[in-house]
Amino acid sequence: EHLKIKPSAIVRYVKNLPMQMDVSVNSSFYNKFILGISYRLKSAISATAGIYVSNSLFVGFSHDSETNRLRSFAGNSSEFFLRWEIKPKEIVNPRFF
Repeated sequence: EHLKIKPSAIVRYVKNLPMQMDVSVNSSFYNKFILGISYRLKSAISATAGIYVSNSLFVGFSHDSETNRLRSFAGNSSEFFLRWEIKPKEIVNPRFF
């Protein structure tokens, strides 16, 4: 009842480039805390964590790490993010969970 899990996958194809596939799992605890992990096949892994400070303000952190030979050049990246949501009184089709 207090835990929601959302798996997802996406396949991308661009002409003259290899096909890419992302697999991720996000979870929500008490509709307040968000944790997620994502893997891009033969490329990168990332993790995300965040908290709803209020009904419309979300604060989070994400970390990405290359898993291929570009790792020595690209390394890792981290970011903090802030999301302000303008919500209608009634949400008919929720964007997340």
